[in-house]
Amino acid sequence: MRDAHLDSVLILSEPFRDPHLSPSSSSPSSSPSNPPNTTPLYDFSNQTITTRVRALIPRMLSDRLAPPPEETYSLHRKLSGAFLLCAKLGSRVPCRELWVEALRKAEVADAADADADADADVGEEGWARGSGG
Repeated sequence: MRDAHLDSVLILSEPFRDPHLSPSSSSPSSSPSNPPNTTPLYDFSNQTITTRVRALIPRMLSDRLAPPPEETYSLHRKLSGAFLLCAKLGSRVPCRELWVEALRKAEVADAADADADADADVGEEGWARGSGG
């Protein structure tokens, strides 16, 4: 069961992988419309992600002790819907680039939150609260 869950996560990550580091069965295409040395586009029209994850579901369900949290179902429905819509539209998306940009934004937001927290811990004299000074 655990292997099926791990396999499904690895399958779902395929569009976001660096194509130069980890080849996948549905890797970004290199074609005249997506030449090498450009932003790789993941071709959802050729993806088999939904079929391969669906095939793992019986293994995931066979030994589970309890159903997953409700949020898991919501996330699954959203991801499945997005993947199927992209496949139906024949979308070619720079998934890796979008992922990296989202991570950068999250890091900037985390750094800003950390700075705000640090500023809140400094008293009027510029000393950190609780430092005994």
